[in-house]
Amino acid sequence: MRNQEDQKIIFLNSYLPRTGHNFVSEALKVFTGHEVLIHNRSETRLSTILREFFNIYNKQVFFETDKKFLEHLFINGLRERILEKSNSEYVMIKNTSFLGVDQLSRLFPTDIHIILLRDPASIFNSLVKGMRFKKGVLKDNIKKLGIFLGIYPYYYSKKLSRNLLK
Repeated sequence: MRNQEDQKIIFLNSYLPRTGHNFVSEALKVFTGHEVLIHNRSETRLSTILREFFNIYNKQVFFETDKKFLEHLFINGLRERILEKSNSEYVMIKNTSFLGVDQLSRLFPTDIHIILLRDPASIFNSLVKGMRFKKGVLKDNIKKLGIFLGIYPYYYSKKLSRNLLK
């Protein structure tokens, strides 16, 4: 069994699906040989979960003794519990959200943190390719018309911008 002090966790966060985080993970694997926890396409949403934990912790837990108890239950030893799932020198945890990234860097300061950005137009094109439209289906025909007229890209871009600014 590898010494956990010699292991590194790679946190790969992107701002939404279709940004290429699976591709980046595979490309990095050439250099690091990392293992993605729990499986190659897995997204554990750890940063999002930590964000919600600390949101409740900071706003609704008032006594220091209660905070220490919650830290004992959920935070203390978290790195060790993550690393016990793998014997690899590098393990990766992916999330398609920026929510909670600040918590990751605070809790895991010595590990590797990667923020993945991609041109929104490329993401939209990837999204359209992944839609697999069916002929004769009204909903798909409306989406195709919206794409052709530029309405669908406008609302997609608006939604993307709103999510990114959050």
